[in-house]
Amino acid sequence: MSNVFNLPIEIERTETGYVATSPLLPGLVVDGLTIEEVYREAPIVAQELIQIYKDAGKPLPPELEENIDKLSLSILVPA
Repeated sequence: MSNVFNLPIEIERTETGYVATSPLLPGLVVDGLTIEEVYREAPIVAQELIQIYKDAGKPLPPELEENIDKLSLSILVPA
């Protein structure tokens, strides 16, 4: 089984849409026109960035918690 990481992201509004970053994974930047697009693309970009870390022989940030048994998510609820 491959590693699974619980990676918090922060999504901010920009002039042209939204951008996500993570305090636990330096270099993660995902932008899109909608929050949904950013949220959908963030795991793909994070996986690619983690692979870049591994290929370069760089250790992953120690705060990046491997978590297979439990997952914490925040959801958007339209009102």
